[in-house]
Amino acid sequence: MGKPKLYGYWISKENPNIKVYVEKVYKAGYVTGFKYEKLPDGGELIYPPFKVTWDELQEKFEREGI
Repeated sequence: MGKPKLYGYWISKENPNIKVYVEKVYKAGYVTGFKYEKLPDGGELIYPPFKVTWDELQEKFEREGI
């Protein structure tokens, strides 16, 4: 099984103000990247490095622009 095309931006299904950028996809079944949250004042909060399994990403987020 090859790496699925998971790179790019994903938006949280629970909170549309939370966006994830998937930077690397690993054969071991997880992805890493960065997590951003839009704040009411127009700013953004960037969380520490983000890491989840492929399944968690596809369950909790949906791809932006698709």
